[in-house]
Amino acid sequence: ANGNFLNPTTWDCNCIPFPWNNIIINSDVILDTNWYTTVSFTITPGSSLIEDAVRSFAVNSGSFINNGTVDISRFAAWTGSVINNDSMRVNQLLYNAGGFENHKVIVDVDSLSNNGTLKNLSGASITAQLYLNLDSVTNAGTITADGHTNTATGKSYNTGQLNFTDYTNAGI
Repeated sequence: ANGNFLNPTTWDCNCIPFPWNNIIINSDVILDTNWYTTVSFTITPGSSLIEDAVRSFAVNSGSFINNGTVDISRFAAWTGSVINNDSMRVNQLLYNAGGFENHKVIVDVDSLSNNGTLKNLSGASITAQLYLNLDSVTNAGTITADGHTNTATGKSYNTGQLNFTDYTNAGI
């Protein structure tokens, strides 16, 4: 149901889920805590996960699939997979060390750091202030950033559009 993440009546189990529970959001949920998931976390079309204050969300060895709207200040994917099929706003830090696929829109990122595999697919867009690539990025969409650094360990493959004010490439 619509409601706060930490309210048991939001969930069909009438309980507060644990990080090791598979979670499916079919409504509008307010993230009123920092969260860490190790299994499956899915937001269905037309649903949302929106923070009530500055919050952090981490994925470790699980999966995060967004088919709705996400608005979180800090998002980290340590391992596992993230698939964004709709709208994601991460206004402070987006960190990826796993596998991350963007099929639609990621906006307002202050700092984007990729230390895994990031794929920005055709028709998709990412907008960030600072963008650091330490591993592998494949872009077939649009990536826009004020500053971008592709480090010596970074591999950046582009068939899409890149818009940078400042760009440093020490990698491939």
